[in-house]
Amino acid sequence: MSEIVTKEIKIIDALELRNILESLKTTNVKFNYRVIRLKKQLNDALKDVDNMITPSEEFMKYESKRLNLLGQYGKRDENGKLIIQNDNVVIDEEKIDEFYKKIDELKEEFKDAIKEREKQLREYEDFINTETIKIEFKPTKIDEIEGLDIPINVLEKLVEIDFIQE
Repeated sequence: MSEIVTKEIKIIDALELRNILESLKTTNVKFNYRVIRLKKQLNDALKDVDNMITPSEEFMKYESKRLNLLGQYGKRDENGKLIIQNDNVVIDEEKIDEFYKKIDELKEEFKDAIKEREKQLREYEDFINTETIKIEFKPTKIDEIEGLDIPINVLEKLVEIDFIQE
C-alpha cells in the first residue's frame, strides 16, 4: 500500500497541473480515481486564485466597447467576418485614424479601470509565481499505468511531483 505523499508546489505549477489533468483520459479505474481526487484538491485550493483574475465590472464595460470598435472599424472578408492577422483584427485603412481616435477616447474614459486591471494582473502574476499550496495523494507505481496512453507532457508533470513513481 502506498504512503500518502504531501507536496508543496507553486501556484503557477498547480494551475498548469490542473490544466494538464483536465485533458487526461485513461481506462484504468484506480489511476483515474487518484487523478480525480488530485483534481478536486487542486480545484478547491485554486478557487480563490481563479477569482483573483476576474476583471472588474468597469473593465468589462471598457472591453465590451473596445470589441465593438474593433467590429465597427475592422476589415471584413467576403463572408462578412473580421480579418485576423497575427492575432489582431485588421483595421480598414480608410478608417484607421478615426479608429485610433475612438480607441484613445475610450482609453481616456476608462483609464482608472485599465490601470486597476493592469495592477490586478501584476499582483496575480506575482502571487502565482511566489505562493504555494499543499497537495496530498497516494502515488501510483509506474507499472500500474503501463500500457496507458498518457501524453509525455502529462507524464513529466506527474513524475515531477512524485505522483508516479518507480
